[in-house]
Amino acid sequence: MRSLLLSSVFLTLSCGAPTAITSLVVGDDESCAISGTQTLCWGEGEALPSRQVFGSEVTELLIGSETYCALLASTGWSCWGSNARGQFGVSSPTMTTTPVPVAFAGDSLKLARFGGEFSCGSTMGALACWGAGDRGQLGPSVSTD
Repeated sequence: MRSLLLSSVFLTLSCGAPTAITSLVVGDDESCAISGTQTLCWGEGEALPSRQVFGSEVTELLIGSETYCALLASTGWSCWGSNARGQFGVSSPTMTTTPVPVAFAGDSLKLARFGGEFSCGSTMGALACWGAGDRGQLGPSVSTD
């Protein structure tokens, strides 16, 4: 009979002043937590580990394929990490540890989802997608980035 020893690793996140972690997001190779005006991310990836502090409260956090996007209460979506396929909605930089406002950010972007190497958002009742399009991710008639 063989036995398997499992070990647990506990991670303590330092958030500065005592504050609650309000949300936890888990991806394939990374995890992130929201704590008020900051995000804390760890795992495998060029932009990790990272701690981002924003000027307003983070209300939502999305991760995918080394891309991290936070919805800020006052300014809309900002992303950091990999932008290799234009998934931030801007052409450069391709990798950044500093959050970049999403091109469709602000009140006009009502809902957004960031998957793999592409993103989609609802703007004033219309749907917009940007980033990788090589497998039809940007719509049925689009097959390139």
